[in-house]
Amino acid sequence: MTANLVGGFLQRLEKLRKYGFGSILILGQEPDLKISCVFLVRGSELPAEMKECDDSEHYAWTKVTNFDDATKEKINQYFAWDYPSFNQGKVFK
Repeated sequence: MTANLVGGFLQRLEKLRKYGFGSILILGQEPDLKISCVFLVRGSELPAEMKECDDSEHYAWTKVTNFDDATKEKINQYFAWDYPSFNQGKVFK
């Protein structure tokens, strides 16, 4: 059910395809699953195409402003699907 939730979210983000790329991970084991993601988008703010998606209000969005080594490693883990407690993943491209 969690994978279907993520898949539906990605389908509703169709307008964002020109402006962003992301990796969404499902972390943990049932019944304690968590959805976490990293998106690279054009510009410095959350695009209107993402804000228009009804599902986006259910997520806490954080802008990364500090690109230290720990942040770079975390982003690399998301895109490589090598994050601790990784269960499943989907890519938005």
